[in-house]
Amino acid sequence: MKHTFATLTIVAALCSMPAWAQPSAAEYNSNGENYYYGRGVPQDYEAAMNWYRKAADMGYAQAEYNIGYLYEKGLGVPQNDAEAVAWFSKAAGKDHAVACNSVGWHYKKGKGVPKDYTKALQYLTKATELGNKYAPNHLGLMYDEGEGVATDYARAMQYFRLGAQRGNMASVGNIGWLFDKGRGIAKNEDSAMKYYTIAAEAGEDFAQNNLGVILRDRGRYSEAIKWLELADKKGNKHAPNSLGKIYEKGKGVDKNYDRAVQYYRVAVARGNNNAIANMGWVWEHGYGVPANKDSAIEWYTRAAKAGVDFAQNNLGYLYQKQGKIAEALDWTQKAANQEYAPALANLGRYYEFGWGVAKDLDRAGELYHKAALAGDDCGQNNYGHILAKQKRYTDAMWWFRQSAAQGYGMAYANIAWLHENAFGVPRNLDSAVWYARKACNMGVSAGQFRMGWLFEKGWGLAQSYDSALYLYKLAAADNYGAAECNLGVMYAKGRKVPHNDTTAIALYRRAIVHNSVRAKNNLGWMHENGFGLPRNCDSAVALYRQAAAEEDTFAIANLKRIEREGCLQGVVSPTTPTNTAVTTTTVSAPRLIRVYPNPNYGHFTVELPEDVKEPAEMTLYDMQGAIVYQTTRDHAGKTLYVDVTPGMYVLRVMTRTEKWTERVQINR
Repeated sequence: MKHTFATLTIVAALCSMPAWAQPSAAEYNSNGENYYYGRGVPQDYEAAMNWYRKAADMGYAQAEYNIGYLYEKGLGVPQNDAEAVAWFSKAAGKDHAVACNSVGWHYKKGKGVPKDYTKALQYLTKATELGNKYAPNHLGLMYDEGEGVATDYARAMQYFRLGAQRGNMASVGNIGWLFDKGRGIAKNEDSAMKYYTIAAEAGEDFAQNNLGVILRDRGRYSEAIKWLELADKKGNKHAPNSLGKIYEKGKGVDKNYDRAVQYYRVAVARGNNNAIANMGWVWEHGYGVPANKDSAIEWYTRAAKAGVDFAQNNLGYLYQKQGKIAEALDWTQKAANQEYAPALANLGRYYEFGWGVAKDLDRAGELYHKAALAGDDCGQNNYGHILAKQKRYTDAMWWFRQSAAQGYGMAYANIAWLHENAFGVPRNLDSAVWYARKACNMGVSAGQFRMGWLFEKGWGLAQSYDSALYLYKLAAADNYGAAECNLGVMYAKGRKVPHNDTTAIALYRRAIVHNSVRAKNNLGWMHENGFGLPRNCDSAVALYRQAAAEEDTFAIANLKRIEREGCLQGVVSPTTPTNTAVTTTTVSAPRLIRVYPNPNYGHFTVELPEDVKEPAEMTLYDMQGAIVYQTTRDHAGKTLYVDVTPGMYVLRVMTRTEKWTERVQINR
């Protein structure tokens, strides 16, 4: 045995002593400590254990604790928490303060014994009463986290202060934590930094990490990185995740996705669930790894199941994009239940648009408002959107500005919309263009659409259908419904693209899926006129009603027209009640009229059948059903001069007993 010489030496020395001079338990324990620390002898944990056992056999509490410690750490013996607790308990029974703390900690964590907060509280309280400096910190954490007791931040602070008074630097750091989070005390980041700094300088890695995070958020990146790197070297599981985010964002350092991913992987290996979520983020966006939505979903799912709200929300977003509404709603709801502001905003969209739940604008507004008050930029914008729907434009503008101040692109587009339409502010097309361009330059599809619309109308800048078409296509590629709808109109009118009703219809249908109300009206117009599909007044009316229910002005006008005059198809009998035209179209085929030239340059002639002698009303509609020209005089056989933008139009000619519709192409 490698300890033989040392053991024999001690035995020989003992044999020379008088019989009455037997070594005490304290001496046996001291010999054990010499071997444990290597004081005057080679460090040897097995030899230390042998001496500790001799002292423990004599009921010496410190030796019992020391044996438990060796089992807890696996020093000189196989690691065994159950055996450690058994020895700690023996010492605790003799009022050994450190042993009481250790037993309490093991019951708190459920290591070597079943988790039992009642026993943990009992032993830790006893250790505190005996003057132990670590036990008050454990008790403070129990009250901070509500482990086996009601959450009580004031009591947690009392225990942390007691631990700090006894020299426990972890307690000092935890006082900083309460100030940092505003738990039981007014949130005070400066006070948090003061306590974190004391604990960090004493080597507490969690304080080093938390101090680094505050410094990072204050833009003091070099100091932040110093503390985070110290925490990382000590094995802190949060620090590498924080460092990864710094390198991902390029805050105070050159942006380096590869290094960010390296840090995230270290944090993942140390059990940091937020780092698992961040791995999902880099896979989703292709930061340091190839973009791969399936891999992103795998990482997000791991983190989401561990309760990370950020991962739950993003997982819901990806599932929503894939059309998996039930799964998306479930994960978004889980994140919202944790009061995660972006998830509250996203959940509001489910209620606004009726995704997987009954459409409920009031509930959507509540969720948006809650997210907005929490400072979420998307929630602020969306709450402004709800207020605008309620025509509370001044309030809507306030929230849009709050959102825009955080750099949320959609809010810039909405501010442009308010300026363009004089909603809550005087009409200002220069401002509309400025805000729309800001959103457009940020790559926001709503901004691209808004700029396209301003180019199409020539409002605030030179009219350009080419620019409008380009911008609509950009926004439509991102599934922005309003852009898909307007792009469909350009195909229906043949404006800068070949006239194509089939393409227009496909775009309208896509736009309806992506929540465009106007597209419902436009598809109804195609049904009513038989453009690209069979004429069907019933389908047209159904779509007009859906759009009108959402306050689309074109649809409202088209419904009123149909209720008054019937659909723009066939011959109307003077004996047919006008209200029946809303649901039925039982008419004979109309006789032919002649419109020439067609295409034309805004002036054309309309010839009716020779036997028609009564006056005819002539109305020109654009491809959304809006009236752009109308005359009640009898212009049959005369030239009409129409000043409208180039495109495809529908001409309705109506006498008291008959009506005709004809498509008219007007060129520049």
